[in-house]
Amino acid sequence: MATIALHITYQGQPKKFTVNKSQTISQFISQCLTSYNIDSNTFSAELYHNNKALDSASPIRLTNLMNNSKLTLKVKKLDLNKEINVKFISDKGTVVRKLTVATVLEEIVEQIVGRLSKPTQLRILDLVVGYEKYATTTLGSIVGNANSVVIRLEYQKSTSEKDALFKKQQEANRLQLAEVQRRKELEAQKRLQEEHERQRLEKERTKQAEAKNTNVQEPDNSQEDAEMKDVEEGTPSTATESVSNSSTGDVAQQEGTDANFVYQEEPIDETPKLYVPTDKPQPAYQNPDEDYNMTVDQAKTYQNVIRNSAKRVKKTGGDIKKPSKYFIRVKFPDGAMLQINFLENVHEIKFGSLVKKLDGLLVPEYINSYNLKIGYPPFTKLNQSFALNNEKLHNLEHFQSEQIVLIWELSKGDATKVHQKGPFLNNESKDLVIKPSDELPAIKLEKHRNELPSKDESTKSGGGIFKSKSKSKDGEDKDEKKKSKLPKWLKMKK
Repeated sequence: MATIALHITYQGQPKKFTVNKSQTISQFISQCLTSYNIDSNTFSAELYHNNKALDSASPIRLTNLMNNSKLTLKVKKLDLNKEINVKFISDKGTVVRKLTVATVLEEIVEQIVGRLSKPTQLRILDLVVGYEKYATTTLGSIVGNANSVVIRLEYQKSTSEKDALFKKQQEANRLQLAEVQRRKELEAQKRLQEEHERQRLEKERTKQAEAKNTNVQEPDNSQEDAEMKDVEEGTPSTATESVSNSSTGDVAQQEGTDANFVYQEEPIDETPKLYVPTDKPQPAYQNPDEDYNMTVDQAKTYQNVIRNSAKRVKKTGGDIKKPSKYFIRVKFPDGAMLQINFLENVHEIKFGSLVKKLDGLLVPEYINSYNLKIGYPPFTKLNQSFALNNEKLHNLEHFQSEQIVLIWELSKGDATKVHQKGPFLNNESKDLVIKPSDELPAIKLEKHRNELPSKDESTKSGGGIFKSKSKSKDGEDKDEKKKSKLPKWLKMKK
């Protein structure tokens, strides 16, 4: 819910307001003063909830206000001589000055920057004031009773400038992906050169071994033929088995040499990683028929797994093991995925730390304009509030496992067509590693699935995803058949 309904009472007169959660309390107070026809240049006000004054600089979403909360507006005469510490930030630098609350914004700009020839705007807290309102807006009407404020001077961007900025971000993204692709090609060439060098050394060793064998005196041909004949007549099965084993070993060695793909897990660190979607189609892996073969022993194992799973007792609160680390993946509307890891002091990390880390990577215009949802049904929305930000992740219901998936979405009031194009993350951030989406471990394994080495256990059991138990004695095998209680529909031949 991007908006919230609040009931305000002033001098016994109630009114209902619908405000955006991203607004600050100071902005909402200005809205209330306008609604009650109170001059904001002469009077200041405070909002009270449960007899406690709300911080005017805090956004509504970080307060403990619920929908349909009741508040009281208290108005007092503004002290026009009160001074406020103003930190003014512009392209010329940062200036700190003390100004009275009666100072208009136009006077502040002229004192610090001088007269401007281009259209500008001032960003105060979460409020943007256009240059046409500088002469009629005082400092006190915006900040109220605050003792300090930060003002940012920005030049208004035209549509062409916004498009140019978007293209610049896209170009930075493309260059980053091209650099990643170039490094991958260099690594592939290096591996290929190492493979050629290994094969060359192996050939040289083979030639040296053959040269040594030529110097050894060969036995009598007739005696050798007689010995070979005796061996063939006496142990035909052994000879066949040895030939089969040797040929199988050669094939396996050849397959191991031909398969260039060796899966290596990426080192885990706390540097955020952004996986950007690519236009390349992802190949789908088709399971061979051998994966669906199942013996009676495997069916018994599967049946026992199902039977035992029904007997499991749900763990109590004291038995549940808290996560020792967090791997949090955030999905964005443009298909990008952000990986954020917390590896140390996980028991002390609060939800606000996650939000702060996410805000530090976002494009500034999307900060305070989004919602977070759990990435699986029923897609529970995480209501970002001051109380939730101070809550530790260990104590939250949806953060009881190490791997967490979240969905990032724009608030309803900000979900316009222009904003939905993205990118939503600052691609030029030094604290962000950008990779193509096909570098995701799951997609990488799926892409090279048919190149992965097969296990000996699965080969011996006739394929499939289950492992069968090996029998050492015929007696044990017969006893196992007698004790078998498979249902009729699951009985099959060995």
